[in-house]
Order: sequence, then C-alpha cells, then structure tokens
Amino acid sequence: MEHRDAHRIMRRLAAAEGYLQLGMARSALDEIESIEDVGPFSPPRDLLRGEALRQLERYDEAIESLQVAAGTVAPQHRPLAWSSLIECFRANGNVQVAEQLEEATQTPGEKSILLPHGVQVEIVVQEVATDRGETSFEIDEPPFKPEDLN
Repeated sequence: MEHRDAHRIMRRLAAAEGYLQLGMARSALDEIESIEDVGPFSPPRDLLRGEALRQLERYDEAIESLQVAAGTVAPQHRPLAWSSLIECFRANGNVQVAEQLEEATQTPGEKSILLPHGVQVEIVVQEVATDRGETSFEIDEPPFKPEDLN
C-alpha cells in the first residue's frame, strides 16, 4: 500500500469517526464503504462500521463487524467494541448473550462464551491499577480471530 493510499484511508476513517460523533451514521457508513482496499486499516474500519450500523439500528450487521473489531482493534479501543457489541445483542433480543458478555468483560478471569452462529469466545480479563490508584479491567488478548467467524 502506497503512502498516498494509506493517507487517503486514514482521512476517510477520520471523517467517518467525525460523522459518528455528530450522529450522522448514514454519512459515516457511506464514507467507510467508499474505501475500496482497506489493507491494514481493517480493524478500525470494522469498529467504525459496526458503530455506524449500531446507530442505524441494523444490529445483525453491526454484530458481524463488532465481533471482528473486538478481536482485532488495538487494546484501548476494545472496551468500545465490546460495549457496542453488548448493546447490539441486547437490542436484538439476545439478552442472555449480552449479559454473559457484560459480566465476562467486567470481571477478572478467563471465560468461555458461545455466541450465536457457534462462535466460541475465549475472554481473558486482567485487573490493572490505573495512574490514579483505581482498579480497572482490560481484555488481555483478542477474544477470537476474524477467521473464526467464517
């Protein structure tokens, strides 16, 4: 991928993020879907696409993108991917799955959860101390690989 192409993709993803912040999910989705070859930017694309679809209440499609994003985005973005995924499951009527994921992502330890469509998720959550002496939790490793969803 050429530098010029990478720069163009980053601009489109930044624009999509801005549209999402303004509540313009349709415009965000249009921006994301206009990217032809996303290359190494697929994790943030999947997260932004999932967010846009969630805002548009297209939960099944959002779940697909957010499942991939939860396992591939940088660790600092995983909480957003997980919370959006949980919200989509809940809005879609999969309350039990949403509650299992919510509990699994908020308490330390190793958990195994079976998602719809037979996707087995292994979640490892570690307790960490913050700079302010508080305790928080973070997902230690990606819960699944994108190829697990095929």
